[in-house]
Amino acid sequence: MIKSNDPTVQPIVYPSDYLYHPTYEWMNEVEFDAFWLVFPTFGPFTAGLNQQQSVTIPNDSDFECRRIAYHIDAATQLTTGTTIIPNITMLLTDGGSGRALMNAAVPIASVAYSEAITPIDLAWPKIFTRNSLITCSLTNFDGAATTFLVRITLIGRKIFSLTK
Repeated sequence: MIKSNDPTVQPIVYPSDYLYHPTYEWMNEVEFDAFWLVFPTFGPFTAGLNQQQSVTIPNDSDFECRRIAYHIDAATQLTTGTTIIPNITMLLTDGGSGRALMNAAVPIASVAYSEAITPIDLAWPKIFTRNSLITCSLTNFDGAATTFLVRITLIGRKIFSLTK
């Protein structure tokens, strides 16, 4: 609920599932560990080129992705004020469920962040099951520019089931 100091203004009440406060009911007791899932390097990209890379979730745990980060290797070293926002689309597919995470490829900067951009959380975390193959497809939609190497990292945590 959001309140105002003005008594004539009605408070704004959001439905319970509007704001992200994840709660899960695990069937077994679980333990968590921070984890970064790194795709092999993409690129270099010429205009219109599509490349795919895949990673497999380790078989010791499930993985909950909370953020996606990207890094562009430019020809020269960059500073924080020199941010490259590439004209590249991204499409992620979860081989474990057989589902794409988007209905169409989206510009990479709309779902991921780079070092100089404030980190953004996913709208809702995605849990990938152990041994799932995750495929990332990147397409350069710039008509003329060649983009250098691109690195994609899924950031989150491993979820270990503890058996009694």
